[in-house]
Amino acid sequence: MAQSSADEMMTLITAGANARDAAVAAMAASRAGKFAQAEKRLKLVAGFVQQAQDAHNHLLTLEARGELPQVKLLLVHAENYLTNATTMQAVATEFQAVYQRLAAANI
Repeated sequence: MAQSSADEMMTLITAGANARDAAVAAMAASRAGKFAQAEKRLKLVAGFVQQAQDAHNHLLTLEARGELPQVKLLLVHAENYLTNATTMQAVATEFQAVYQRLAAANI
């Protein structure tokens, strides 16, 4: 496996983990009624998810060119982080909306 492939996989893992952590922080901010802070965290989530998706797309391109010799456990692990990140992004966005509605209704 080329070094650039391993680097891309590590970028995918790191960005996915950062997205997950930012999503958890966004939900905590929403729960506390700090909606501006939650929105900033959600923007961070989006940036990290984009970074992970870019790395993933690069890996797919390498595979399509035949430049990614074989699937490694590291790649499977990295893709799991991307899946987690996108799921957490959706959940955190929904939490933000729910908490805002509850706050608006004084609940």
